[in-house]
Amino acid sequence: RRVVPEGDPFGATFGVLCTGFCAWARGREPWLTCLDAAAPKYGDTLVADVRQLVACVTLMVPAPIFWSLFDQQSSRWTFQADKMDGDIGGMIFEPEQMQMLNALFVLILIPIFDKGLYPLVALLSSRRTSLDPVGRMLAGMTLGSVAFLAAAGVQHMIDSSPPGSVSMSWQVPQYLIITCGEVLFSITGLEYAFSRAPASMKSLVAAAWLCTTAVGNIVTVVMVETVTRDMDQVHEFLLFSGGCLGESRVVACRCAW
Repeated sequence: RRVVPEGDPFGATFGVLCTGFCAWARGREPWLTCLDAAAPKYGDTLVADVRQLVACVTLMVPAPIFWSLFDQQSSRWTFQADKMDGDIGGMIFEPEQMQMLNALFVLILIPIFDKGLYPLVALLSSRRTSLDPVGRMLAGMTLGSVAFLAAAGVQHMIDSSPPGSVSMSWQVPQYLIITCGEVLFSITGLEYAFSRAPASMKSLVAAAWLCTTAVGNIVTVVMVETVTRDMDQVHEFLLFSGGCLGESRVVACRCAW
């Protein structure tokens, strides 16, 4: 049977959030409790769904910082490769072609993580620790930070050597590390948020997750045009690395608290 979509889920969700915010602004009740003020107009079911939606979106708060690092594969890392020797094993690679390593490593690493790493970690540690999605996401952010430490090390080699003398193969470790971080962070985060979202909000949650990529790119532009404008490339990589690592620690402390 064909079911025709009815109503305006986005408008109704926005209405619940606005009503809850107004109730919170007038009193001292916790934010999620204030959403109950919208129940007489929008119904208990929608209010409960919006409460779950807020919880899912809160999980996405660290995502823009990770994407601000990850998407520099097509900008800063490509510019870095432009200053390197593209002769790898007798094959000549263009700087832009190094990005294909990410897609290649994703295809290789997903089955390794799913069928090998996760079951092994579950066997060696407690179930709660090994299968905690937030822990995987924090590990992914940490690996993103480590990848930029590796990029800073490669950049130091480039700056300390004759132009075009450092092989592009030195970029392979940083691509491998950040792809491991992507598998841990991106796949886990989207799966976790989508699985926790109510049926009426799954499309909205998926859209919100995609928006975190856009926000991450905005963060990169703002940082490059303001904070890091006068920095050399090594220190810029170190700043991004430290920012990602710092946020992962803040999120870890908040979760522990």
